[in-house]
Amino acid sequence: MITQGHRGCRAEFPENSIEGVKRAIALGAFAVEVDIQLTQDQELVVVHDSELFEGYYRLPAERQSLRVWESTLSTLTQVEFGHEPLAKFPEQEVAVCHIPSLQDLIDASAGHRLNLELKVPFEKNEDQSWLRGYAEVISGLLAKQNYHPWRIKSFNLSLLEKLAKIDHSYPLHYLIEAPLNIDSWTNFADFVRPNPEFRGLSVRHDLIDQRMVERCLALQIHLSAWTVNDLATAERLKALGVIDLVSDDPGLLLNQQEKHG
Repeated sequence: MITQGHRGCRAEFPENSIEGVKRAIALGAFAVEVDIQLTQDQELVVVHDSELFEGYYRLPAERQSLRVWESTLSTLTQVEFGHEPLAKFPEQEVAVCHIPSLQDLIDASAGHRLNLELKVPFEKNEDQSWLRGYAEVISGLLAKQNYHPWRIKSFNLSLLEKLAKIDHSYPLHYLIEAPLNIDSWTNFADFVRPNPEFRGLSVRHDLIDQRMVERCLALQIHLSAWTVNDLATAERLKALGVIDLVSDDPGLLLNQQEKHG
């Protein structure tokens, strides 16, 4: 069974923080998923939301919001968060963090497996020139760091295609959050076959059923599930043959695995 920490270890520490990633690693997570975004000055930061609002995030003076893609690295890495737990995770540690750069996160993870989710703001979702630049920045930073991520995934298939053209060695996964007609995967299969680096699908857990699992096996597509935060869901997926789970609470799943050997 593969257990991944989601946005670090969100049940225990602020999401997408270096502290949360270190916690997931300490718990024994096989890999850690984090969200990546492109800044105005062509740098990469680790944050989920494309627009940040004053409140949970402590923004520069007199600012009520910040758009990540219109802000610089220096501005974003000064933003604090984690002053209070998220309502969804009341047991979360209060740990004041700053938005990290991807480079800092790679350094802090000390070679552990990272699953990089490339976020694209709605406003840029179909901007091919912007997406091409994003792919080039990702590729450039990874080459500069001599770092090969365990996995790269995105909801934006065009961005993944552009990465595949730059470097065929990237292990690319396509994120799914809406129901699929699994009998009409022609376009997806046509993309997968000539691109062996395109390894799989990462699907919202409640969309996964036996037919999807069988279809992925037939197409030799790896299937992972997100976000799995309870044992009943984990057991349902395991019974279907899904053994790659992304969780806000990796410790919960890992403890259950240890009990059952």
